[in-house]
Amino acid sequence: MGLAMGGPVCLAAVDGVGALFVPSVPLRLPVDGGGLLLRSTTADSDGPATAFTRRSAAVVGDVPGLEFVEVHRAELARVATGLARSRSVQAVVVCPAGVSPARTALALAVGGVLREQRQDGRPVVTCAVCPALGIGRSAIPHEVTVTVGNQEQQRIVWELLEWADVPRWRASLGRPAVHA
Repeated sequence: MGLAMGGPVCLAAVDGVGALFVPSVPLRLPVDGGGLLLRSTTADSDGPATAFTRRSAAVVGDVPGLEFVEVHRAELARVATGLARSRSVQAVVVCPAGVSPARTALALAVGGVLREQRQDGRPVVTCAVCPALGIGRSAIPHEVTVTVGNQEQQRIVWELLEWADVPRWRASLGRPAVHA
């Protein structure tokens, strides 16, 4: 059974966080190609319609602050973790080819929850599935209980980070970082 798109989705718990309601995002992800879903702090909807903005709008519609960037599948994790260093980005979601739009919307919501928990304002890179990571990156699973209507479903949303960011990530958990 998949997640319904169109109504609000209740995240009952993200790694122990209390319940909150998250609106669904109507995504039309490409079936044959991957990319990155970005939540930006600067959304310029008054600019001219370029080929990029038209392709992005075909995926995210008119949702303010969301953009979709096509990225070669072998480069998804590298480009995502690099974009997460930008001050104009709030969230990055890796979208491998064939990933569910509903699970991608969930990954976007979980990234927002994790960003708020950490209070450092840095974007969190998430993915609905564990993508190919490449060298120098790790993926951390976050268990999520999703309630749709009166049915609960357990999901895993993956957080991606570069190895150099592991000490900062560990510090955000309230535990001392161990340097090897």
